[in-house]
Order: sequence, then structure tokens, then C-alpha cells
Amino acid sequence: MIVDALQQGNPYSLYDTETFTVNLVKYARYAQNASLLGEIADVLVAAAPYLNTTFGYSEWLCETSACLAWPDYRDQEVRLVSSQFVHLLAEVLYGVASLPDSARGSSLDNFVSTYAYVVWHEHLYKWIALGVDHGTGETYQEILTDELGRGIQLSLRMNREANGTPEYAYVRGGTQPLTANVWHHAVITYNGETAVFYLQPLGGEVSSVKLRTNGQLVADPYELTIGRYISEWNWFNGTLDEVRVYSRILSEDEVARRYKGEEVSSGLAGSWAFDDSDGSSAVQDSSGHGNTGTAFNTQRLSASDCRKGGCLSFDGVSSYVLVAHSQSLNTSSWSGVTLEAWVRPASSSGGGTILCKGWQTGYTGFEMRLTENSVTPVGDTDMWVTSATVYTLAAAEKDASVVYLDDATKQTFKDFVELGRLVVSARFSTSILKDFDGGEVQGVNFDLGASDDTDDYQYSGFTGATPDGLNPADVGVLPQPASNVGWDISHARRFCHFFLAFDECANVLSASFSRAVLVGLTNQVIYGAFNKNFSGPLFTNFMDGTNGW
Repeated sequence: MIVDALQQGNPYSLYDTETFTVNLVKYARYAQNASLLGEIADVLVAAAPYLNTTFGYSEWLCETSACLAWPDYRDQEVRLVSSQFVHLLAEVLYGVASLPDSARGSSLDNFVSTYAYVVWHEHLYKWIALGVDHGTGETYQEILTDELGRGIQLSLRMNREANGTPEYAYVRGGTQPLTANVWHHAVITYNGETAVFYLQPLGGEVSSVKLRTNGQLVADPYELTIGRYISEWNWFNGTLDEVRVYSRILSEDEVARRYKGEEVSSGLAGSWAFDDSDGSSAVQDSSGHGNTGTAFNTQRLSASDCRKGGCLSFDGVSSYVLVAHSQSLNTSSWSGVTLEAWVRPASSSGGGTILCKGWQTGYTGFEMRLTENSVTPVGDTDMWVTSATVYTLAAAEKDASVVYLDDATKQTFKDFVELGRLVVSARFSTSILKDFDGGEVQGVNFDLGASDDTDDYQYSGFTGATPDGLNPADVGVLPQPASNVGWDISHARRFCHFFLAFDECANVLSASFSRAVLVGLTNQVIYGAFNKNFSGPLFTNFMDGTNGW
């Protein structure tokens, strides 16, 4: 079937074939049936020669990672096919690793030699860490980060040097969104390989996200600004306190200590507490390096309005602090960088620069900023790539002879999987449903409203019939989108594979999904989408109960 589907070049045929085969793989793995798994492996190895053949679309499985290279890859079916196929291969690898060596034969050995490196390196690693277009495009880690949360989020812009060439980089941290008029402790660390974002609202829990982004910071001789970008734009609207720059990365423990107000002085390159009360525009540097700044159009607030001592209010139009360059702020000899501030945004939209070092030409230096993140739907591909990474990690942990990952790659994969878990977790919302006996149960919907404005959902509110099953648009029906619609029930079948991957492989992950979430999703299908009529069973088209096109 798989070979036939590949030869036909029909993506929908391949979708169904892959789903059927994945279910067979699970059965073989649960039953420890090496013979059945070997038969599946033989078919997949036989399909290998067709995977790089173009059938009017593109490669089904491409060793150059070109299948996710185009900006509109989410709209290209072949990208979905490729990621779904990688998921299938990763499940088989996990199945092989789960068998004792004595149970494996030539079929499974051939499968491992054919696909293991192609799966973990040529696809997953390149997609996640190197960029989807031969290492130069946006990484899938960055793509998922863009989908995490809504509102204004912590982000990092910088100029770095990768392979001897300076390049501009922009990394959105993917932390929880900031709340207007609430103090947040914001910290970003970067060591040339990994950026870590910490955000903790006053009295709340810390949210942290770790992202790989290679390249050393480029030295810059330019001034530092607080409250705006250096070229007089991206003005911050709100209040700032205790702004700091370190010439090294702070540890997680040190970040926690700074939240509590404890002093961490090692590597401190600049510290502006805004405690000055002499009425002048001078902003003193308490680091000992003499990096005194000058405040323009800011308002000094009293201690009762601040986190510690005094603080500065920025109007989002013309307020900023300017600090001259000095040797202590020269990044060329730094082992890393830590940017820290207490931030209280005046609005839950917009954004603005918190701290910037550099000049607009070449984007030299670094910038800590808030970025407004619009709602981006979580897609099929996101789930397939994440779950494939879960099974690949689990295979490597079970048997390194099947999939070998060094410690750095394992950590990259684990960080990515945790990011995928956070993205999906951020899109849950609960509902109250009636069970078969009329009792109340809790359901869980996914990604409500995120797709309302997309083309696929323009008739989600249309419940009428059309001649011969034609699309409403084909017969002149005007768009009738519903609001706050969740996933359609057909695509929601991906949930089974995605959530089961986390459940089966929880021992190699930092966190999984709670039983309450899984029961809630099940309830949503049974009591929310099912019509509860066993004589004439029907389902609504969308999991939340919406029944449009």
C-alpha cells in the first residue's frame, strides 16, 4: 500500500496509509511481535527508492530538508506528508529499540541502516536546530516558539558571528505573555549556543524557555539605550526598575536569587536601579564601572510604585535613557551575556525595547525587547515533528545501536519536545458537557479561535446543504465563519498519535500531559462532538460542537 501510494503521488492516499501502518506498528510493539514489525520494515525499505521522487508536488522524504524550506510550507500538503512519514519511521525505530537483540533479524537491521540517520539527523535535527532551508532558514524551534502564547512576550535581538560571518538574529522567547500593569522579573541569558528566557510575574510562577541559536556576540563600540531602540523607535510604554547587564550567563539558581532581591555581583557590567533622587537627569550605575546614563522625558516614581527604591516611567513616545559606550560594556571578551530588568508594561499589546546596545547599521550588539505575538494556529506538522522527536529520543535511550544521539543532541531534542508540550498546553480550554446520564463532565477543547480567520474556516458557520456535495463557495454561498471554533474532528485524529507519544515515553521527558487533560479531550469527542444516538451515530464537524463546513 505504501509503495502504491508513493507511486500514485496522492497525499491523501498516503495519509490514510501512514495512519493504518502506524496503528500496525503500535500493535506489533505492544505484542512484541518482531515478525510483524519486520514485515512493516521490509515494506518501508522497499519504499525508500520512491521517497525522493517528484510526483507533481516535491520530495516525500528529502534528505536536504528542502521540504520545509518555503515560507508557505504550512499550506503545502507535501510538507505535512513528509513530517507524518518521519513520525511513522520514528515509531518503527522505537519499536526496534524496544525488542531484545535476539528478536531482531535482517529486516529490522536493514530498516535501521536505511532510515535511522535520515530520521534523526537529515530531518529532525535539521528542522529543529539548523534551519529548514539547508541550515540558513528559520528553525522549527523558532517556528514553534512563534506559536507559543499570545500577547506581548520577551524576545532577544542580537548580532552574532556564525562560521566567521556576522549575522543578525531575532529570537522570540516563547515565555508566558506579560500582563499589563503587573511587575515581571525578566531575564535573558545567551552563551553563544543557547538562549534561555525567564519570566516571573510578581508573586507568580517562573516561566522559562531554552532555545538553541549558535554564534558568538559581535563586539560593538556603540551606546546603550533603555526604553527604546537605538535608532529612535520601538519605544517602551510602562515602568522599568533594576535594569542590569552581565558579561556572563547567570545560572537558574542565580536568576531565582535575583527575583528575591539578593545580590549577584560577579560579571556585573552595568546596573541601573533608578534610585537617584537629586532631581537631575543622571542615572547612576551601581556596578562600579561608572556607566552613568542620562534620562530623557522619563518620570521618576516613588518607592511605593516601584520594585525596589525608585524606578522610571516611560511614555512610549519619547522617554529613554542613554548610556555611553565603555570598555566594561564591550562584548568582545564576554563568555556570554545576561540581560535583566523588572518590567511593568502599561498595555497588554504593542511591545517595546527594554534594553539595547548597538547601532541600527548591521544591528550590532544585543536587544532585550517585548514583542506582540499574534495568534498562529498550531498545525498538523507541528504535532508530527514533535511526536517524531519524542519517539526518536525514546529509541536512543532504549538502544544507542538503533539511534545514537550525543548528549548535546539529546538535550536539543528534549528542549524542543518540552517547547512542543508548552505550545500545545497553552491552547487548551475547558468546557462543561453532559454525559449519557445527564451528569456534568469537563471537556477540553484545543486552539479555540486560532483558525477562525483562515480560508478553511470561512464556512464553519454554514450548516446548509449544497447540490452534489459541492463546496458552498462553488454554488455562490457567501462566507459564514463561526467564532471561537476548535479543530475539526478529522484533523483531531492526530491527537491520538501526539498524546500517546508523550504518554508512552514519559520516562525520557521532563514533563508530559496530565490525565485530566487526556480525559477531557476524550470527553469532548464523546459528549461534545458525538450526537449520543447509537442507532444513528453522527459527529459534528468540529470538536467544540460547531457543525459547519
